[in-house]
Amino acid sequence: MLAYAPPIVFCERTGVWAAAWRRVWSRRALRGKSAPRIVETRGASECRERIAANRAAFVVAEIASTNAEATLDLLFDLSFAFPGVASAVVAERAMSGYGPLARELGALAFVVSPLELEDVCDLAERHLKQAAREPADVCQRIWNELPWA
Repeated sequence: MLAYAPPIVFCERTGVWAAAWRRVWSRRALRGKSAPRIVETRGASECRERIAANRAAFVVAEIASTNAEATLDLLFDLSFAFPGVASAVVAERAMSGYGPLARELGALAFVVSPLELEDVCDLAERHLKQAAREPADVCQRIWNELPWA
């Protein structure tokens, strides 16, 4: 059976959180955990395009003072237009007031420090395992069930 491996999609301005994520996963790799594919996007519209192609992705979105409204709109869209997608939000400590709203919009976690990414990795790992069992994409699900796969 073919393995369906949805990516982790980062929606952030600089790539700092994705780099911190890779460091956390490199420590997990030492314990035998394989690293998922990471896709980096620099804005909400690009993130939506990537999610449309990977409807079971795990999204890590950054809330900053310059993009708070766009990120909150993205979280709202994820909960309705892409129900197979799970998300977490990362932010600078000064933006921590957005935590309750991000959770209300469906974010599984809200973190303000790269030191907290280990917990988000656990959430992503659980989501990706579930997505690997039941792909959100109908074509992929059918392909996985073909007897000659």
